[in-house]
Amino acid sequence: MEYENRVIPSYGVHPWFFTNLPADWEDRLRALLDQNSSACVGEIGIDKFRKFRDNPNWKADQLRVFEQQLQISFEMNRPVSIHCVGFHGKLLEILQKNSHNFCQGIVLHSYSGNKDMTRDFAKLSHVYFSLSLSAFNPQVSEQRDKDNNHDPKVSTSHSFLRWSMVLN
Repeated sequence: MEYENRVIPSYGVHPWFFTNLPADWEDRLRALLDQNSSACVGEIGIDKFRKFRDNPNWKADQLRVFEQQLQISFEMNRPVSIHCVGFHGKLLEILQKNSHNFCQGIVLHSYSGNKDMTRDFAKLSHVYFSLSLSAFNPQVSEQRDKDNNHDPKVSTSHSFLRWSMVLN
């Protein structure tokens, strides 16, 4: 495969898809990670704005699945890609509580937190920010700045520019 040595896979349950997981999902995740020693855990996380009307406990369930995957990443010493929308304070609390565990690094995928959250996350070692191109879209960023006191000016030593693509 042409991309074999340049593409690093990530395995995990995205917060939009945590419902109806098979009973052995954690074993399956561990097996995938065991099969590829360079694989990351991700994109995992918590998302406040994706509603799951068929599950009245969706917030607690989503958080539980996220924390289980985070624990697997720590146990297997793997980098993590985290999706977080609307729960930046909760995520910061979880990461601060576990900061001694993540020596391989955590990327806050398509980061959208406000100035204060950005400063607090940046104080944690091995936490990096990926900024989507929408962070630089004047129409999107103007509204986000107004709503969240957002600051896309993250230190270049802690940031990545990301884009998504599908390989056929």
